[in-house]
Amino acid sequence: STLNALGQGQGLSGPAFNQARAYFGAGANFNAEYLSTAFTSGTLSAEQKMEMIEKTVSDAIPVQGILSYANAGDWDKAGALYIGNNPAAAPYGRANARGNNYGTRTVNGEAKVNENVLQALNSRNYNNLLKGIQTIYTQASLRYAYRMDTSLDVDNSTTAFNGVRSEGQAFYRIIGPMLEEADPACDSLMRSIYGIGSTSLPSRSEGKYYCRALACIPPAFEISNTELGVLEGTQGYCAGSAGNGQPGSFLTSPVGNIGPLSSNVATQVDVSVTVSTMKTNIGNGQYAAAQAAFDGNTYLKVGARIR
Repeated sequence: STLNALGQGQGLSGPAFNQARAYFGAGANFNAEYLSTAFTSGTLSAEQKMEMIEKTVSDAIPVQGILSYANAGDWDKAGALYIGNNPAAAPYGRANARGNNYGTRTVNGEAKVNENVLQALNSRNYNNLLKGIQTIYTQASLRYAYRMDTSLDVDNSTTAFNGVRSEGQAFYRIIGPMLEEADPACDSLMRSIYGIGSTSLPSRSEGKYYCRALACIPPAFEISNTELGVLEGTQGYCAGSAGNGQPGSFLTSPVGNIGPLSSNVATQVDVSVTVSTMKTNIGNGQYAAAQAAFDGNTYLKVGARIR
């Protein structure tokens, strides 16, 4: 079948395909190999297998075909794979599902990114097509990072967590090779989150998975806040307490915000807290307490030595 041939990488070429081959360290059949793991594994749960298979045949394999055909100038085939005779089971349908999650549907109920992709297909604009693909699967990758967080914090269910992680992994595989080139550090984080090449999860002491992913994936692909939208249920999720300085959070003020942050700046934002404490101490004549507060803030103390 055409689906099997695409999964085997038959006739595919171009930058996205070559990126993926290098990324997975495999032959042209990297998607077929992933499917084989899902079909034959004796350790994966039924839910994990289902998610890996479904997202590979409906998303990962068609996307490789779309980008390969478009790069080769066969735009009709690219469009056929994107929409298909059953759009709900094609990347077009995935875009609508994510548009619903992120509030990026247009007045006619279709995802805005679908309009952008169709315009790119009709105008033969490969870069805009690629940007649309990156937007759809960035939304998907972020959504399942958030669901991993909530599985840990709310559900406290290993079974649910593993299922969500596998689903996110299947989505992230689509953009991982592209992200590795755009931001290797971000890709390394996402590989750990989704268990690609390693089963060890990163510590959440540096921030929630969703918040850290939000801080690095969209900027790497130059996806604007308008293009991305806001994932349902995440309003204020990464903000935490004002000025907590964690990756993915925002620095807030009455006139506007800075963020989402891409790095941990907790020590820097705490400088103003220490200054406020010292001012209170000084105002009360408590100079020893003020000095103790100063000495206790290593970042502020070291900064005072800089000449």
